[in-house]
Amino acid sequence: MQSLPNQETALEFSNVGVFYPSKTRLRSKIQKIQKGYWAIKDVSFSINKGDVLGIIGSNGAGKSTTLAVASSIMKPDKGTVNTFGNTVTLLSLSAGLVSNLSGRRNIYLIGLTLGIEEKVITEKIGRIIRFSELGDFIDKPVETYSSGMKSRLGFSISIILRPDIMLIDEVLGVGDKRFKRKSSKAIREKLSGEMTAIIVSHNLVEIEELCNKVLWIDDGVSRMFGTPQEVIQAYNEFE
Repeated sequence: MQSLPNQETALEFSNVGVFYPSKTRLRSKIQKIQKGYWAIKDVSFSINKGDVLGIIGSNGAGKSTTLAVASSIMKPDKGTVNTFGNTVTLLSLSAGLVSNLSGRRNIYLIGLTLGIEEKVITEKIGRIIRFSELGDFIDKPVETYSSGMKSRLGFSISIILRPDIMLIDEVLGVGDKRFKRKSSKAIREKLSGEMTAIIVSHNLVEIEELCNKVLWIDDGVSRMFGTPQEVIQAYNEFE
């Protein structure tokens, strides 16, 4: 994928770290020592509007934690994250759905949370419902949905409402085989335009095909940042 000329910064990480604490009981029930580990220790990068960044690294390197921080699901324990006012959404994340509300009401709730005007949501809600293939379930509480139905709804909201920056963790599709093909095609169409996105994947062929920048995270630290060709080559040689 060719680098786009737009140089307006969309997202910036500066020396970001996240600490996962754990508490170990000592002899006294009152006295405790706090232990834990750094999920990410020092991650830095910046992307411009229109960039598609691929994040690679071994299992446990800190890739998914980096996405969680980018989407504000987690707060960093050190360093800074600047989204420059952009909306950032983790694709197909069902955690943002409110279980006692209907699918339709969740669409409005999530859209408004993203800062999208109600009239724009109303214009797009028909497309969201059709893409999700939930039918009459769209007006039933989300707590009655299967996990697959929740994922389809979350995916459909993200792909149709289109946040400023889309985060994609590990997979370019959700649901059964047919819906996966459909969702994968929809994502690829979005990425072929001017969408800004971050993709975490172990599929290096996919990363090289879709991305114009790649970040290699190793043991919670930014090891290399650059073009897909140079970073993937270095990663393969290291592995």
